[in-house]
Amino acid sequence: MEDLEIVALFLDRSENAIKEADLKYGRYCYSIANRILNNEEDAKEVVNDTYLKAWNTIPPNEPDPLSAYLGMISRQTAINKYKERNREKRGGGLVNKALDELAYCIPESRESDIVDKM
Repeated sequence: MEDLEIVALFLDRSENAIKEADLKYGRYCYSIANRILNNEEDAKEVVNDTYLKAWNTIPPNEPDPLSAYLGMISRQTAINKYKERNREKRGGGLVNKALDELAYCIPESRESDIVDKM
């Protein structure tokens, strides 16, 4: 199906628009997201979010070419997800790593030790 036909489906608010866009550009959007995130599940989520954003923005927009429009949405959504996942405020994934390293320093407690402390 041609891009203009897919855009017309979006404008008509037909659910087939998402199906046709996925058939034509699903791999393309997935590859963009996966290269940024390097995570299969997150990339799939980005593709779904891309279709939702396209659904919400195509009327009034009428993108030509559709591939560039969907690619732009995928890229920006993946970048936002990457920033969210690696936000310094959340430790950027280092908190869990630090806790794992500390686990080797702390001796395992025994039930008798717990009872003695009570």
